[in-house]
Amino acid sequence: MFNSQLRKQSVQFHGQDGFGSGYGSRISIAATQSDSRRRRRRGVGGTSGGHLFPEAISQYAPQTYDAVWAIALALRAAEEHWRRNEEQSKLDGFDYTRSDMAWEFLQQMGKLHFLGVSGPVSFSGPDRVGTTAFYQIQRGLLEPVALYYPATDALDFRCPRCRPVKWHSGQVPIAKRVFKLRVATIAPLAFYTIATLSSVGIALAIAFLAFNLHFRKLKAIKLSSPKLSNITAVGCIFVYATVILLGLDHSTLPSAEDSFATVCTARVYLLSAGFSLAFGSMFAKTYRVHRIFTRTGSVFKDKMLQDIQLILLVGGLLLVDALLVTLWVVTDPMERHLHNLTLEISATDRSVVYQPQVEVCRSQHTQTWLSVLYAYKGLLLVVGVYMAWETRHVKIPALNDSQYIGVSVYSVVITSAIVVVLANLISERVTLAFITITALILTSTTATLLSAFHPKTP
Repeated sequence: MFNSQLRKQSVQFHGQDGFGSGYGSRISIAATQSDSRRRRRRGVGGTSGGHLFPEAISQYAPQTYDAVWAIALALRAAEEHWRRNEEQSKLDGFDYTRSDMAWEFLQQMGKLHFLGVSGPVSFSGPDRVGTTAFYQIQRGLLEPVALYYPATDALDFRCPRCRPVKWHSGQVPIAKRVFKLRVATIAPLAFYTIATLSSVGIALAIAFLAFNLHFRKLKAIKLSSPKLSNITAVGCIFVYATVILLGLDHSTLPSAEDSFATVCTARVYLLSAGFSLAFGSMFAKTYRVHRIFTRTGSVFKDKMLQDIQLILLVGGLLLVDALLVTLWVVTDPMERHLHNLTLEISATDRSVVYQPQVEVCRSQHTQTWLSVLYAYKGLLLVVGVYMAWETRHVKIPALNDSQYIGVSVYSVVITSAIVVVLANLISERVTLAFITITALILTSTTATLLSAFHPKTP
C-alpha cells in the first residue's frame, strides 16, 4: 500500500525547484549526460528500436532524485524513532489522513542534512534550505553574480562563473540613509587671523590712549578734545574685543552648551557699548562744531559746549544702551540655538546624509530687540551724518577735526548697513560670513581710531 502511494506521490517532486536549477542542476545534468555517453559506448542503454541517443533528461532530475532520498531518509528516521520508543511500526498503517504521522515526518524532515545531487539538502519547516544563486541581467542575458551559503551565512561574489555586479551609472543603489548631525564651525585659520588683527587693533588703541594721556598738556592735544578722543579709543577696544567674541563657537569653546549663551550676552553688551563710545564721542565733537558755527560761518561763544557736557552726552547714549540690553537679557535671555541648513550628501558615501547646523544666539523675541537697537543706532547715525554734512566747510584743523570725523561717520554708516544686510544673507556660510562681517567692522573701527588720533597742526 505504501509503495503504491509513494509511486503516486513521487510524481509531484518533478516540479519542485531549488538552487540546483541554477548551478547544481547544470553540473548534475552534465554528469548524467557523460554517464549516458559511457553507457552508449558500452552498448548499454538506448531505446527500443535501436535509437543511438537516449531520451532527453529533465532539468529537474537532480531535484527529483534528492526529493526521493529525502522522503526515504525521513521515513527511515520516523520508523527508527517509533521503534526506540517501543511503539509498533506505524508505516504499515500509513494513511494520508493521519495527522500525527504527517507531523512526525515533518519533524524528521527538519533534521535532515545531506549532500544530494542538486547540492546540500536541508529543510526549514516545509521549505528547502539550500545555496541561493543571485542573477543579474547584463547585456540582455541572465548572468550569475553571487552565491549565498546559509550554512556559513556567507555571500560569495567570487564564486565560479560569477560575473561582477554592474550598477546603473556605476553607483551602488542606496539601501538606507544614515543621518548624521554636523555643527558648522568657523575655519581655525580664519578665526586666528581675525583674532590676531583684532589684538593688533587693541594694542594700537591702547598705544594711542597712552600717548594721549602722556602728552595731554600739549596745545595741539588740548585743542583736539583729548578726553573725547580717549573715549573713542576705549570704544574701539570694546569693538575689537567683540570681533574676537564673534569667532568663538563649538570648536573653540570648551563647553559650547553652557558658555555660548554667556558669549552671546557679552557680544551684545560690548558691541553696543563700543559703538556708543566710539561713534558717540565723534558725534559729540560734531555736535559741538555744529553748535559753534552758524550757516554764515560766524562763531557764537555763548553756544560753546564744554568737554564735560559732551562726555555727559556720550554717557547718556551709553546709559540708553545699558538699559536696553539689560532689559533684553533679563526679560528674554539669549540662548544657544542650532539652526538647520540644507542637507548635504557625503562625497565619499552616498548613503550618508549630513544635516549641517549653525550656532546662533537667539531668544524668544530676538528680531524685536534687534529692531529697537537698529532703530536707536540708525537714528544716531542719521543725525551724525546730517551734522557732519553741515560742518563740512569748517577749515580750522587745530580747533576741530570735523572733516576726519565726517569721513569716519560716513564709513561707519556704510559699513553698519552692509554688516546688517550680510548678517542675514550669508549667515549659512559660517566662515565667509565671519570673515566678511569682521573685516568690515575692523576696517570701520580702525578708520575711526586713526581719524581721532590723526596728527593735527596747531
